[in-house]
Amino acid sequence: MKSKIILTLSFLVFVSTYCYSSNPFGELEAEMYAGYYTSKNMSLCVAVYKDQFYGKLNRNNNIYTFKEAILKEGVLEGAFGKNKIFSFTAKLKGDRLFYKSGVYEDTLTKNKSKKPFTGNFASDKLKIELFKNSEGNYTGKIKLIKENKIFSAEGKAAGVLFYGKFKDGEKTYPFTLLRKKQNKIIFNSDSYNEILKEK
Repeated sequence: MKSKIILTLSFLVFVSTYCYSSNPFGELEAEMYAGYYTSKNMSLCVAVYKDQFYGKLNRNNNIYTFKEAILKEGVLEGAFGKNKIFSFTAKLKGDRLFYKSGVYEDTLTKNKSKKPFTGNFASDKLKIELFKNSEGNYTGKIKLIKENKIFSAEGKAAGVLFYGKFKDGEKTYPFTLLRKKQNKIIFNSDSYNEILKEK
């Protein structure tokens, strides 16, 4: 059980890759791919922020980050791997994502949720407060409780996945929230993971 929890948390660590041009319509198309996708054999988490994709996939408990990813003529093309690099393509049709890497093919489904990410999410180390604005985006703050540090945050929701960035001085950093069962929210930024409870 302990190993499964570690795997669930660790696959949410993201790396950023260039994904499309600065054309605002390209950004809208890319955001359609944002979300948490699952099948019987694998899961795929995709977040988008301005000109970057963030992603990681988990197949047979093997966890890989995106090495590169670009949206080309409506198809997500990229690569992942550790010691060996594998290419992949993913085509979104409605809520289904048609994934292919080498001879392996799979159809994943985007996990939906009508529940907004508004409110408070907290653990004994971290507290997050988010508000939804009239445009459907989110703003709020993240607080490190022990250090008494507060960061402004903004982002968007795609089903059970919230993706955004928080600001520390002049620098910004990506983070995600993944809604799980029993009111659990998994926070991730870089290699840091924290299980939060929805208040």
